[in-house]
Amino acid sequence: MALAGDGGKNIAKAFCRDGIRTRSGRPFSATVINYMLKNEVYAGTLAWTGTNRELIRIPNGHAALVSRDDFEKVQQLLQIDAQALGIRGLLQANIFSVRCSDVPNVMHL
Repeated sequence: MALAGDGGKNIAKAFCRDGIRTRSGRPFSATVINYMLKNEVYAGTLAWTGTNRELIRIPNGHAALVSRDDFEKVQQLLQIDAQALGIRGLLQANIFSVRCSDVPNVMHL
């Protein structure tokens, strides 16, 4: 689905519609789907934080659930989507975090 251009929100909606749930029985959220799409562990890379808090990565450290090629294509699509979102996305992300009390001269009902 991601290779076809669907984002986390649309994939989560499709999973919900099809009755696909997480291990705990909850519906998938866009946040979880986006995390999965960006997590190279699904492409076979072992990754963990070492004792000095450095990231340790071993490519092809286990059997991949998705091919490296497909993973890289999805990363490119995600990057294009992020660039296309641009300032509009920043505004949308922050517009709902503004409280009326933060804006001067707002009439409170």
